[in-house]
Amino acid sequence: MDCKYSLICYFVSHSKPRCTTLPYTEAIVLETLRLSSIAPLGAPHRMTADTLFHGYFLPKDTTVISNLWAIHHDPKVWGEDVNEFRPEKVS
Repeated sequence: MDCKYSLICYFVSHSKPRCTTLPYTEAIVLETLRLSSIAPLGAPHRMTADTLFHGYFLPKDTTVISNLWAIHHDPKVWGEDVNEFRPEKVS
């Protein structure tokens, strides 16, 4: 299973990713969750220490909010067909 889908599975199921006997069904569910993000932004988090992240300095006590829609629709991560429903990407 691809790492990015393993992470999605981990956070959706609140447990470790598992092997499934229905891999295509799982791929359909994960692709549906990726394309139809429930919320465009993640929950706010506060930096507990000064951090350098991808060249950006984030001081302690800074609030950060992830743009989930942009993450789930990034062609550099998901390919040029990012807006196409293709569960076979993970099977």
